[in-house]
Amino acid sequence: MKEPHVLHASPDVPAPWFDGSPVWMVNLPLILRCAAAEIALVAVLAVATFYTRFWWVLAILLLAPLAVAAQAAAMTRATRIVIDAERMTVTTGIAIRQTVSVELTRVQNVRAITPLWQAGLGFGTLHIETSDAFHPVWDLPGFPDAADWREHLTRYSVALRIARGIRDVNIGQL
Repeated sequence: MKEPHVLHASPDVPAPWFDGSPVWMVNLPLILRCAAAEIALVAVLAVATFYTRFWWVLAILLLAPLAVAAQAAAMTRATRIVIDAERMTVTTGIAIRQTVSVELTRVQNVRAITPLWQAGLGFGTLHIETSDAFHPVWDLPGFPDAADWREHLTRYSVALRIARGIRDVNIGQL
């Protein structure tokens, strides 16, 4: 995980509560699948060298699992999540960067999804449902201490709505 860096907040801009990238271990299942594919391709390549002179074509395929794993790691590293007292902002992408924000007053429901292997490593996925029409559901995989953040975001968003006098009327799917 990228170490959160300290931002010097002005009086107008609150300091972030969280500023960082997802835990890189979120890619562990993909990395293990790529390693298994690499082993299988090496076995096929070893057999193919006895039967064909075009074994080098299969050797080029050895780069595919490595490229898939590298791309996933780069996307995880390029993702930045910032949560402050007003909003949650997520920036994603490598070649084309996309930044999306949602006000914390719009947060309706926060769910922490933590499979056993992720719980042992101290992270999970935050599934956030909002009243935002364009981005109603946010999934933040690889979030450290997901259960604690779920509790914090739920309590804070309710308190923020009460403090601002915002009453929600959900007229959605019945």
